Amino acid sequence: MKKRIAVWGTDRRCAMWYWWLKEHYEIVCFVDGESNGASRIDGIDLISKHELGRYPYEAVIVVTDGQESEIVNGALEMGIAHGVYTLDDFVAREGLVGDYEKKEAERQSKIIKEILEAADGQVRDYEWMYHKIIEYGVFCFHRKWYKVGSGIHWSFEGVQQVPEEFAEYCVWLSGLSVKTALELGVYRGRSAYFMCAVLARRNPKLRYLMADMRDRLDYFEQFRKVLPMLEKRIPSTSADFRGQRFDYVFIDADHSYDASIADYENVGAYSEVITTFHDIYGHEYDHENGGTVRTWKEVLERTRDREHKVFSRHSERWMGIGCVLKNERQRR
Repeated sequence: MKKRIAVWGTDRRCAMWYWWLKEHYEIVCFVDGESNGASRIDGIDLISKHELGRYPYEAVIVVTDGQESEIVNGALEMGIAHGVYTLDDFVAREGLVGDYEKKEAERQSKIIKEILEAADGQVRDYEWMYHKIIEYGVFCFHRKWYKVGSGIHWSFEGVQQVPEEFAEYCVWLSGLSVKTALELGVYRGRSAYFMCAVLARRNPKLRYLMADMRDRLDYFEQFRKVLPMLEKRIPSTSADFRGQRFDYVFIDADHSYDASIADYENVGAYSEVITTFHDIYGHEYDHENGGTVRTWKEVLERTRDREHKVFSRHSERWMGIGCVLKNERQRR
């Protein structure tokens, strides 16, 4: 029988730990400030801290974006005298340090296999691709994105993408003929693994190079067992590949204008099939000499004779994926 817990918190950190907690424990209620108890989240009661005594919990886990220790101390002061822990303390106490990341990697590896084994009709279907992405995991950037019970597997190990536009992009990507690929700026690698799988199922001899200045990839060797075409080139920058020709270049590294335009000039401009920019509407980088928004506008001007594609589905026109195609023969 699973241990019964009350989860104190309903923000994005809670969203990103929800599935892991639900797998390991029975969540009897959520606690959120002064709630009147009338609400439910994913079929579970949402209550105020004053109502905890009505629920048969064995531990209260505080899962919030901040002030977890203060909440624990406040709960003890108000008479909740047993089993109140911050998430980190509880995970350590239960001996589950590292379990979250390991479970995520195992689960995501299985989804990668499913993509590699999928039929053409599946990968070219938006709904199928979208559901694979939200099952794989999405990093929850903003609290307003978060909704437990939405069907999205929010995860710190998820893709840092808008799932709707990433699904449209991957559907389109699945039809391209690509033998060599370079991704600049891979962070923890989750988007790279997903895109590599989408490309590899049509292009079994694919080489997919992952470049970054720092090695923050976890469980790389596990994913490489499923995707043997992966090559880690870390540490490196676009300058290390200057003038080399790849069929596919994905630019998502330093988001300043100076760095991102250099990435394009060093390697993106030489792409044989497609060059893709992430965050073409990322105005949060405007203070960095115009950031990626300026870079994308300039690239559009430089490539007026090329075909361009834009994938943008965020309600506030945020993030965005922009593509420059090499020539006519690469169009689907």
